[in-house]
Amino acid sequence: MTWRTTLSAIVADASITQVLLIDGKLPTVTGEIFAAQYGKMATALEQVIGVKPIILRLLNYNIDRETREITIAVHGALTSTQAHQLDQLHPIEALAGTITSTAFLNAAVAQFKRLIKTDSNEAPWTIPSWYHAAFTWIETSLENAGYTLTGPIQQFKIWGVGCVMHVETDKGKVWFKACRTLPLFANEAEITAKLATAFPNDIPAPIAIDVDRNWLLTPHVGNSLNTPPTPTANGDAYLQLARLQKQTIGRTAEFEAMGCLNRRLDWLQAQFVPLLNRIEHNHPDLSDLVLAARKQLPNWKLRLQRMQALPFPDTLIHGDFHVGNVFGNQSPFSMLDWSDASISHPLIDLQAILYFAEEKEWADFLAPWFAEWGIDNWLPIVKLARPIIGLFHLLSFEQILANVAPNEASLYVDDIQWYLEKITLDDFKD
Repeated sequence: MTWRTTLSAIVADASITQVLLIDGKLPTVTGEIFAAQYGKMATALEQVIGVKPIILRLLNYNIDRETREITIAVHGALTSTQAHQLDQLHPIEALAGTITSTAFLNAAVAQFKRLIKTDSNEAPWTIPSWYHAAFTWIETSLENAGYTLTGPIQQFKIWGVGCVMHVETDKGKVWFKACRTLPLFANEAEITAKLATAFPNDIPAPIAIDVDRNWLLTPHVGNSLNTPPTPTANGDAYLQLARLQKQTIGRTAEFEAMGCLNRRLDWLQAQFVPLLNRIEHNHPDLSDLVLAARKQLPNWKLRLQRMQALPFPDTLIHGDFHVGNVFGNQSPFSMLDWSDASISHPLIDLQAILYFAEEKEWADFLAPWFAEWGIDNWLPIVKLARPIIGLFHLLSFEQILANVAPNEASLYVDDIQWYLEKITLDDFKD
């Protein structure tokens, strides 16, 4: 069963004095579009309004997982040239009485008006002038590296903590990524360049980076393993991960000096109580789940101690390892998205499988990883460690949620509740 998305857009000119209305209503499209797919949103809206806007920000978002229906409202910007091409622009005041047909759109319009008038904690790519600066840097950096652009720079995937765009060149597609440097995040541009030097067979070297703005350009290295080219590709990716992790044993100080954070298990244990306190304070609707989590604290402490006794030293970890961040047609693959790079227990990198795959599928992914570590009887280990691994990632999401703008936070609230539910389930008994 596919997802069905209803996307509405407040498309305004760059000065935000005029807004596009079609027969007195916001442009609306339907399809299978997810919240971060700004490029897909822009392309879909182009079919309705005739030009491709730049999508600046999420205004409202709702997801019904049972019916697989998503409702999204966004703010899109027109260039001055695009605005002159359209004849259905109206004064911004027209929003007041023409499109407030649903509570969802009412909330989106209110959010739009608030955000354009106040200084919020939004990502820099919610400002049209930011794109001008980014486009100029992309064009100049590629020219300096000997590339010639053969198409326009286009939005791809954008969310509260990252912006990904792409452009065609005479040497193939090139990807641009900008990241926010938030608590628990490394500077991805800098760390990617340094790790690529250390592991050239695992991590592609950027074409260019801007450390101060946390921007990087990378060559296209194939499609992600979300659609694996061979039946064993996912297992091969985890085997490659284990080999990379093992190369970092005894070198953790070196990688911390590069900019990787210390997120070892003793550090993690110290976060348990403050984490639950913050969730209880900031999300009172989750108080029952927090209470259930507090009852697990002694259990988590014992599990963490048992994890520390396992035959795994601290290593470099990716921090968000899943096959969507692994690219290529065959091993060795290219591992991307190192903003969560840190020093911790290597089991932390198995979370995508332990939480998002059926247990009957675990062996396909995990057996090669554990075999590289010389362990055959791995099921008790992952059942022991799974709640601790979940806590590590709950903390990551909680910190993202605490450091993005309110209109972006709706994408992460469900993750907080989901992880709280999972880490307190009885089926974690080992």
